[in-house]
Amino acid sequence: MQLSLAHSNGVSRTQIEQFVGVIDKAFAEVKSDGVPIVGAAQISVPVLESVNMCDLREEQIETLLSLLEENDFGNYLLLDGSLSDRCIVTLKKRTLEALAPNEVVCQAILKCGVCVKDGNANKQLEEWGGTAADKGFHAYAHGNWAFSIVRAANLLGTGAQPRHVYAALRRLEWAGELETNLTEGVTGKGFLAILNQRGLDMFDKGEGERGEVKEKSRRALIERLYYRMKEQETMAVEKVQQVRHAHTTHNHQ
Repeated sequence: MQLSLAHSNGVSRTQIEQFVGVIDKAFAEVKSDGVPIVGAAQISVPVLESVNMCDLREEQIETLLSLLEENDFGNYLLLDGSLSDRCIVTLKKRTLEALAPNEVVCQAILKCGVCVKDGNANKQLEEWGGTAADKGFHAYAHGNWAFSIVRAANLLGTGAQPRHVYAALRRLEWAGELETNLTEGVTGKGFLAILNQRGLDMFDKGEGERGEVKEKSRRALIERLYYRMKEQETMAVEKVQQVRHAHTTHNHQ
């Protein structure tokens, strides 16, 4: 039983490759928002997508991101903890478009968010969660918008952080303009990672000859991550065996 639990920490090359793809996608979404990127970029690595696509546990996701901070693995990013990244706002008085001219955060949501007041509203709201999933509630609202807190923060301008988005949303709540619903648990959680220039180069796929060179670097990175995770798995198994041996020896005395 103990050995099975120790081996459960193992991660395959394919899982790591898919996880690198999740980071690629997160960075591509930031780029698609038209955010000026100079030297660094903050992204949210979604826990739910990492679990579903890579079959990884949350602690394994955090371990891999922590390894990417280390010099031995390229020092590609800074892991800045986790946060509730998925959010739905429900407009109570007027539409988001009507608020946008005077509210920068609303402009950001318009750029990176998805309006769910349409035929797909129920399905999308069920996926994202929040009290706005109540059919009767969003029926009379002026629109429901699902978006990423981190992507919205990037759109606020240089130096903006997720806490600035939270603060702006709280202010609009107090004014009675909207209701904020942060998706709880794994579904809405993301790891906030700040890519440095090396990270931008690694996770921004190139084309042609440049792309081939970059792919070799990525394969090498995946191999290094795989062997480190394999070492950790081996160490966990050895510790279990040592404890079991000590326990068995003690019982026989």
